[in-house]
Amino acid sequence: MSVLIRRAPRERNSIIGWFPNELLMGVMRYSSQLDLVALSRTSRLCYDIAMRLLYHTVTLSTGTQIESWLRTMESTEHPTLSLVLCDHVRRFTITNLDVEWEPNRFLNTIQTLKNLSSQTVEALISILAQLHHLEFLELTDGIEFTDTLLDCLYFKTLFEFEYRAADSQISSLLPSFLNQHPTITHLSLVNYNGPLQQWDTIHLPNLTKYMGPNFLIPLFTSESIRMLTEACLGANRSSDDLDIEAALLRLATMPALHRLVIVHDMEDSTLFRSVANHVPRIGILRFGKAKGFLIQMSSEDTHEIAVGLEKFDRLSNLSFVGVYNGKGLECDDRPTIELWSRACKSLSSIGLHYNWWDQSEGHWERM
Repeated sequence: MSVLIRRAPRERNSIIGWFPNELLMGVMRYSSQLDLVALSRTSRLCYDIAMRLLYHTVTLSTGTQIESWLRTMESTEHPTLSLVLCDHVRRFTITNLDVEWEPNRFLNTIQTLKNLSSQTVEALISILAQLHHLEFLELTDGIEFTDTLLDCLYFKTLFEFEYRAADSQISSLLPSFLNQHPTITHLSLVNYNGPLQQWDTIHLPNLTKYMGPNFLIPLFTSESIRMLTEACLGANRSSDDLDIEAALLRLATMPALHRLVIVHDMEDSTLFRSVANHVPRIGILRFGKAKGFLIQMSSEDTHEIAVGLEKFDRLSNLSFVGVYNGKGLECDDRPTIELWSRACKSLSSIGLHYNWWDQSEGHWERM
């Protein structure tokens, strides 16, 4: 407490520079009572902590927000302020957080961002280039300056990159941007349903989590996939069985892969057979329908899946999910659950027909 209320004689004597942003965030969340918040007016330490928290995450979704943020970062009254604030930024996003729920708003956002002046775009690029400690970046395609950002920017500490596709577009500069950032551990390509791309090989030696279209998997180098533990694949409209087979064949060479999610519109049993043939060493396997509601699985499919389950020796969690229609399916799944558990002894949790089953002391119970 005494540290928080003691004002440092000079800024250079403050201990604030010794703490990472994440630790300071934890301190403020734990200590955010009214009496301590009031101290931010009198305590240089609390003030500096608040500044770090305020600029840790920057999310911009309109041209007005971008211009306002640039004015703050380009303050002429305090020339060093821009450099100080840039050092605080760890996460930066240009997108609309409500894309999935408000598609019309998303289109309006893109149109607004398209109207930015060239001077504003240049200022934005200049400031982004100063974010030397950036760890997370999210961009949206369909904005005219996205290509410029991908072509000009480099972040030496970038760990997570999310690219939100719009109007079935993905920039041709994306592979080059990825290859310039080997530090990336988490890669997400969201909402992409366009045609397959003819891209160069992608080298991300530190990649551990991937979410995106299945066609990108074969483009990763061997070094890029040796540490991959989680993959979420989406089959786009142009995909066919061969595309998914190629992705699964590449996944078979990933020794660390533990969790696999596939969002698709194929027959569950057909896709499951392919997974069993190529990646039987995974621990968590989930299938989701890209569109439409789940229907009751046929007895032929349940038996075919049981045959495939015999190839798994580490699988603990298996689920088949889809768009929830607010109602459960009226069917007796216990025989299916018991059939599958006999085929794969390592199973401990199964999701089927909007219901979850867990095994406890040798008995399966619906949760």
